[in-house]
Amino acid sequence: MGVTRIIKRATSVTILVLLLYYVIDIEGFNWSYLNNFSDLIIFLVILIAGLYMNGLQLYIMLKNQSVNLSLIDQFLLPVSMALFGYLVPVNGGMLFSLFFMKKKLSVDIKEGLSIGVYSLYISFLLTGLIGFLYCIFYNNQLVVILPLSFILILFPLIVNIITFNLDKVKLKKMPFLGKVTGFLRNVSVSSNSQFKNRRSLIQLLIINVLMIVVHIASTYWLISMLNLKVPLLSVALITLFMRMSSLVRVFPGNIGIDELFAGGIFAFFGLSPSDGIVLVIYSRVIALLFLLIPGGLLHIYLNRKVLKLENLKDLKGIFTTT
Repeated sequence: MGVTRIIKRATSVTILVLLLYYVIDIEGFNWSYLNNFSDLIIFLVILIAGLYMNGLQLYIMLKNQSVNLSLIDQFLLPVSMALFGYLVPVNGGMLFSLFFMKKKLSVDIKEGLSIGVYSLYISFLLTGLIGFLYCIFYNNQLVVILPLSFILILFPLIVNIITFNLDKVKLKKMPFLGKVTGFLRNVSVSSNSQFKNRRSLIQLLIINVLMIVVHIASTYWLISMLNLKVPLLSVALITLFMRMSSLVRVFPGNIGIDELFAGGIFAFFGLSPSDGIVLVIYSRVIALLFLLIPGGLLHIYLNRKVLKLENLKDLKGIFTTT
């Protein structure tokens, strides 16, 4: 294990321990609200629905490339991706998805990345549009939400401008960087070409809207389980902001980062930061114990002959030519 990886994991654990100390010893949070078994089952069902929609989104994008993702993989691949987000620092879920698509589905790495980028584009566009509409109808939080919404809406354009201007940078003395920029440009071109399929675009937009609704429902249900008093509109905005925290994948599973982000968002909306921290911790524990660990291990076991994943270091070889 490299020094950098050890530092990242140690930092995540340290942040999480400090946050737990803040929540338990300073804020004195009452954990007795979390003992309702029926509420837990409903929360798990909502989480499963959200994970399946991620798989359905992958199914549609792969179908555009004449690649079929089986029903079991539609359910379990997003689970494995989420699990590997904890095991491999910096976008472990994306690395596993590329590894899986290359090994089992024979999808080129460039095409696999273009699928991920295209999915990100759609998510950004939709989230930015919702934030923009909120500013128009409620005329609230314009200083923060309106600029952020414009950035999200324009994100695909910004990425393309940067990518296609990399050619103008002289990299003759650094041929490796030249290859990297060429690879990124090809990924960007492939991602942009997928916007031409209007039927697929409409389907993905609908799925993303449903995913947002499911995420809002899961957040609202968990807030109700914790007996917190948060207005539904605030829950919706908190959920949209939390979707953005997934962009910063520096530590394994974003442990500590998501908790800090949630605490900051709750404080921004005039709520208790400790409530936001508890919300993320409880959601994380439930997902890991009841979904990600058993579901991820089952998925890897079912595909053990195809993946031949004997060591996490195998993920580093996904960019090698087969």
